[in-house]
Amino acid sequence: MEESLQSPRAVCGRLYVATDLRHLAATREGERTWWCVAKASVHGDLGIIYQKSVGIKYIFKFLKFEEPQQFCSSFGMATGQIEILTVLSLPVTVQQLRRRDSEFRALKAVRRNFQNRWFDIEDEKVESFYNHLIVQGKPRKVQE
Repeated sequence: MEESLQSPRAVCGRLYVATDLRHLAATREGERTWWCVAKASVHGDLGIIYQKSVGIKYIFKFLKFEEPQQFCSSFGMATGQIEILTVLSLPVTVQQLRRRDSEFRALKAVRRNFQNRWFDIEDEKVESFYNHLIVQGKPRKVQE
């Protein structure tokens, strides 16, 4: 998988907050599955899943709306078909997101302590945010 967004258009991004990842825990990069998405989602939107007490581990692309799943409906969200773009081998933790030098620190999700179902990411920041997550979520080489 290439490590940057492929579309030159300004893609809308959303950071989704989840407690229960359900079936996503067994999902791999490149697979298509369903997940709860904002009702305003458009094909190609970038989704980032922050799991409470763990961190950011999954990045996906929204493909289309699907038949509603009760799990999503109970949160007032739509059900969407998604493609998993990246599964970070090291979750990006809340501590990393809040660091003084972190570009994530200014995100509304971080400032509001993840107290919502999702947070929009400004269009002009989506690609930078995505690329920074890829770097943060890679294992570091151990120095000998």
